[in-house]
Amino acid sequence: MISKKFLMILPALLLTGCAATFTRLTPVEQPRNPDNVYPVEVAFRSQQQSLRWDSIQPYVLVNGQFYQMHPVPLVNNRWEGFVPVPSSANTRATRYT
Repeated sequence: MISKKFLMILPALLLTGCAATFTRLTPVEQPRNPDNVYPVEVAFRSQQQSLRWDSIQPYVLVNGQFYQMHPVPLVNNRWEGFVPVPSSANTRATRYT
């Protein structure tokens, strides 16, 4: 199994003037995937009523490499992305940005 530690970075722009919460929806550990691509998912909640959901563009940062996340269909506040992990790696630390 691959142990994954996820650290979230909250953009200062989203924190200014609103209460925002990010929730990691990806399990901490995932079984080895034969194609070496692993899904990551995050939910974002905010009380700010003027927030334009279509303007939010999250990324996953893995070892200095950014991977774009895409909105989950039919859900306003969830995004998913896929991170490639070499078969030789035992762990992969990532951050949401």
